[in-house]
Amino acid sequence: MENSDPFVSDLYADLKDAESSVVIAESNASGDNTNLERIISEQDTLVANAKKTLLTEDIEAIAKDASTTAAAPIISGEYIGMEGQYAIRVYASSTKTGSSFEVSGLEKNFVGEVTVEQSVPLGSHGLYIRFPSATGYGNTEWIVDIQNKRGSTYTANNNAYQAALSARDRIVSEAQNDVTATIGIDSVVQAKIQQARAKVQGIQSQIAKRLITAPFDGIVADVAIEKGETSSATSTIKLISDTDYEVVAKVPELDIGKLSVGTRADIALDAYPGETFPGKIISINPAETIVDGVPVYEAKIIFDPLDPRVRSGMTAIATVKTASQPDVIAVPLRFIQTVNGETLAYIKTDVETKKQPVTLGLKGSDGFVEIVSGLALGDVISAPPAN
Repeated sequence: MENSDPFVSDLYADLKDAESSVVIAESNASGDNTNLERIISEQDTLVANAKKTLLTEDIEAIAKDASTTAAAPIISGEYIGMEGQYAIRVYASSTKTGSSFEVSGLEKNFVGEVTVEQSVPLGSHGLYIRFPSATGYGNTEWIVDIQNKRGSTYTANNNAYQAALSARDRIVSEAQNDVTATIGIDSVVQAKIQQARAKVQGIQSQIAKRLITAPFDGIVADVAIEKGETSSATSTIKLISDTDYEVVAKVPELDIGKLSVGTRADIALDAYPGETFPGKIISINPAETIVDGVPVYEAKIIFDPLDPRVRSGMTAIATVKTASQPDVIAVPLRFIQTVNGETLAYIKTDVETKKQPVTLGLKGSDGFVEIVSGLALGDVISAPPAN
């Protein structure tokens, strides 16, 4: 019966290829130097490919400052060179996007333009860089480790590389002994068999790439795929965090300038009317999202601290206090009038209502405004006269 798992099918195909190499070796092996050179070349290629995979796989840019909120630049390509670290500094420039980057570390004094639509070279060893957005990267610094020991496939790739090194040393040594002793085809065939086995071992090490690794601790709430099905671009496994929840607030562009990372917030949940939960802003998306034709910006707010009553999927409303002023005089904004550039309130006395110039302070979302000067506690004011 044909195997429905494409990965297993590929593995068997590679195994048959390795077995075919043994047959070819049996017909071509002569124990001479030409055969030895071919074996050395093949083994060196296997080691070089394993090393390239180890250096390139899961390569990523990491913010030097952990508080950086911009999305990490996307690193691509196949790296060819020595191990080490790239340091990337983004700075303002007169380019199309308004920013450029400078590379140091493995390669010094290499500069490029911050681009969004296409990748540009990151140095001269085969890597490329692209930025998810044209904004939000001013004066940020990033590092790219080669090798990326934090990558999910590092252990598997490193094991494959070490296995390739060991296999090369063993197979080449056996082939050299075969040439020296001129003992004929058997040892060459054995070398090819060992090569095939090493290739299979390398393939098996790649199985780790097919493992699904949870990005955070949590509980698997749903698996929307059956054995034998092919997963789509949509989520097939739903993982719910058991330690952190966040609220995504859509902030109008008129208010986004008032917010910053770390600003405190009060979160109201429909499930618990009349009660609020403390939180704080952890990130603000620099790119807009269009909702009903209006640009808004997504701010992520976490519960701080997390209340055990909070559940995934609850409807929430977040209130952010951008400024406060205790013990002040505040009046409804509708009682204030501006006439010829002068801000006025109207004080009512027993005999008359007179105009009083006032200085305004903070304006609240509840319709009240702070009176910095012009009114005293106990003053009675009336609505402005109709124009």
